[in-house]
Amino acid sequence: MIRMEATRALAAILSVLLALALLAYSPKITESLKAPSLKLTSIDENPQFLWANRGLDLLIQAFVILAAAMAISAQLRKEERVREVEEK
Repeated sequence: MIRMEATRALAAILSVLLALALLAYSPKITESLKAPSLKLTSIDENPQFLWANRGLDLLIQAFVILAAAMAISAQLRKEERVREVEEK
């Protein structure tokens, strides 16, 4: 029971930290974004695009990794609950 409460507390703390990170970086991210041009361009013509939006890319990757870790944790926790019910 204590372990479950600790896990929930950790999840809440991580959620708050992620929200704070998104709020802290959102002005910087939105200011750096530019409207895409309508014509197709290659990376050779516009190589700075890969690095101009790097902060947004890293923030999205961190969110995806955190979401995957939370999903795996939830699935493993669900199996533990089923085992506890079967043992009783």
